[in-house]
Amino acid sequence: MGRLLAGLLAGTAGDVCIVARGRGAAELAAAGRVRLLVPGEPPLEAPVRVAASPAEGAAGGGPILFVVAVKGRDTEAVAAELASLAAGTAVPGGDEGFGPPVPGGGERREPAVPGGAADIVVLTVQNGLGHEETLARAVGGERVLAGALTAAVSLEDDGSVRVHSRRAGLALASLMSSPGARPAGAAPASAPSAGDGGPGSWPPRAGGGAAEEALAQLARRLARPWFRTAVTGDWAAMKWSKLLLNILGNATAALLDEPPAAALARPGVFAVERAAFLEALAVMRRRGLRPLPLPGYPVPLLAAALRLPLPLARRLVAPRLAGGRGGKEPSFLLDLRRGRATEAPFLLGAVAEEGRRAGVPTPVCAALAEALERAAGDADFRASLRGDAAALRRLVAGRRAGR
Repeated sequence: MGRLLAGLLAGTAGDVCIVARGRGAAELAAAGRVRLLVPGEPPLEAPVRVAASPAEGAAGGGPILFVVAVKGRDTEAVAAELASLAAGTAVPGGDEGFGPPVPGGGERREPAVPGGAADIVVLTVQNGLGHEETLARAVGGERVLAGALTAAVSLEDDGSVRVHSRRAGLALASLMSSPGARPAGAAPASAPSAGDGGPGSWPPRAGGGAAEEALAQLARRLARPWFRTAVTGDWAAMKWSKLLLNILGNATAALLDEPPAAALARPGVFAVERAAFLEALAVMRRRGLRPLPLPGYPVPLLAAALRLPLPLARRLVAPRLAGGRGGKEPSFLLDLRRGRATEAPFLLGAVAEEGRRAGVPTPVCAALAEALERAAGDADFRASLRGDAAALRRLVAGRRAGR
């Protein structure tokens, strides 16, 4: 996700730097560019710099937009670096082994902004709940933007980013915006030139409405015919709406170790998916939030369809769910196959925790989150569920019964 946004911004926003540590750093530095492969479009190549931490990339000074696209388990570490940068204090260098690269940044080798704090705005496009709050505690809510990225992408062997569908986009909101019903407004579909960002400098300076100014400029600069942008006035509803998309067709496929189409064809699996979705929707509603449409995805219509009786909901939703990622396998399945922990704690686990606080039962979300955490470190447990829908249903039924 970080490379995708870096490639889009590099053509319209001037200097773009990617923080990369570990295996990806040398490859990116050698290439000196990001390459995007989009259906129906010629390959898009854009120059980028590579750095090892936010402070190195900020060494030139001036206002800076940081895009945080790391895995959820790395948010606290990134927030600490950004807090030090914003405060003008030194950050020790080193290979922290963060997740995917993030536009904007580098390792601290000398003061990022001579004699003072860095002028930054932070956009998080991470999946799940809690990242905005973590970053707001670190740098201040007035500096933070929330993003919901609706794009199925994968990394090719040569480092190119493959976008699997032209139904891609980004919804944006400021943490300082008031919750409410201000409708999302689509940005123009044409790509502006590097100097066509609207009023003000780019990136906008922190404070004094900088986050709000950045929203409009980002929407204009990122928009393409195949990449839609929208701005909404309710960041929490936007993030929960993206969560509803993230959890569908994800956990069951990972635990059964097969693509969503195969998993959903098994008896009872769609019912598990629907139950988890409806639990998340119930928690969302208890919080006073309503699903919002996201670029390319009519989430309110999806929620309405899944609230229909099970047979009708399955007929309407299951075929679309099976192919909704443009052929890309879901993230939980990819993580387990690579021997990595999933982001279930920030998605299904976060729903279960929010449900506990709100007094809304979420046994299916809790069961799936716990199973995914266990499967990441227990090969025998994972093998016991592989291809066995009955075992998965028993696991969920046991949690529902309090066992």
